[in-house]
Amino acid sequence: MRTLRRVLLAIVFFAFALSILIFVLENREAVVLSFLGRSISAFPVSIYIIFSLLIGMIFGPLLRAVLKGGQKK
Repeated sequence: MRTLRRVLLAIVFFAFALSILIFVLENREAVVLSFLGRSISAFPVSIYIIFSLLIGMIFGPLLRAVLKGGQKK
């Protein structure tokens, strides 16, 4: 049972990695972002999207912990 779980986990991991690779290869067009009059140098669209996802994955749980930490049960 443990071997089957490891094989399934490896398959899911490789499918996830393959989907990220395909996403990056399909979104290689360089764009320049500007916000409040400041511009960031040109990077592929996929870099901006993945970076935004990672920032959200970090700050979302932190914000929830901060907001929920002050409440009592």
